[in-house]
Amino acid sequence: MEYKLAVDSTKKATELPLLRVCGTVQQNPHMRAFWASTISFFLAFLGWFALAPLGLEVATSMGTCENQLFPPTDFPT
Repeated sequence: MEYKLAVDSTKKATELPLLRVCGTVQQNPHMRAFWASTISFFLAFLGWFALAPLGLEVATSMGTCENQLFPPTDFPT
């Protein structure tokens, strides 16, 4: 099988051409996997750190607060 980049005997990539994104699935699986994992990481990072502060806005818009969600009498410390 011919790949768009250099591979060793175990079909692992031996170079990292970051801008080589063209090619079919059979010709370029290494860079497709690299870019898919990179984009997935940044989407997870965005979801974890940028969207979490919106939780306070959602709770405020629903009219709930900590006392309404967990009454102290039901959950003694």
